[in-house]
Amino acid sequence: MAYFRNNSTNQVLGGKIYVVRKSSILIKVNGLGPGGRPLIIKPNPGHIVSIKQKSIPNQAEQTLIITGNEIGSAVLYGYVDLGSNSALPGCPPAQHKFTGCISPLFVEVVPSMELPDPNTEAGIIARMLIAENITPDDPFERYKEEDSLKSMQWMLIALENRMTFSHPHLLQVPSSAASLSSIIRSGGVVQGFKSYPNIGSTQQATIDKVEKRANLGTDGKFLQYRKYMQNAISVAKKEKTGVDPCPTKIYAWVTAGSPFPSANFVKFITFAGQDFYTLRQEFIDDPLQRKKK
Repeated sequence: MAYFRNNSTNQVLGGKIYVVRKSSILIKVNGLGPGGRPLIIKPNPGHIVSIKQKSIPNQAEQTLIITGNEIGSAVLYGYVDLGSNSALPGCPPAQHKFTGCISPLFVEVVPSMELPDPNTEAGIIARMLIAENITPDDPFERYKEEDSLKSMQWMLIALENRMTFSHPHLLQVPSSAASLSSIIRSGGVVQGFKSYPNIGSTQQATIDKVEKRANLGTDGKFLQYRKYMQNAISVAKKEKTGVDPCPTKIYAWVTAGSPFPSANFVKFITFAGQDFYTLRQEFIDDPLQRKKK
């Protein structure tokens, strides 16, 4: 029996694959049809995806180039070409016959994903959230979609709390700050964004990886990366707002295990790969330390 396989890993594909509209992916077909004939792969309906087949001479292997034409679903079936030499009575030349010797493969064509315009506040926040949070490929396997979303929401809340603090300039909020992007660009709160729209190489590499994997249907974590990226966009656009879990408010975060932001902060909780901080009550009550004077 023939099989659809992943082009990179050669693993047998499950019942469904994804293709981003206006892009192409490669998969393999290993095996031949009845009588040792190569399989012809056809989509149904035919307008959702287009197929190009490349066979390897003297081997029962083909490469399929699948291009997503329109958003929607199609099914790939395998056929053999009976042709004019068919032994079946009345079979016209070059007729295709469905064989059933390869399991049908469902293909879903989905929209491409793009980050918001980098010159908008949603654009800089989304990129910051992607760069700061652990991704679905976290080496310590801490990634959970629900926790990741909550972490993104808490980061946005922390920036908003800095803006509304009684003395924001003490929390590295520029005196002229009129938006959260001003804090992100300040250089003291988020690494790699001081020269935005030029982003630090480490942070940019993470952003590029997430965008690429969220648009590569053959990636094993394709759906996870799409959700990760979509959550960052939704939080940045304030479509998914969260709730501050800290009674004294969250004001900062660092990668779990990193040094304290400053002596005025105290750790509230370690969550989703981040240490989230509030402020010492003494500092909240007396930011300018008038009582000490």
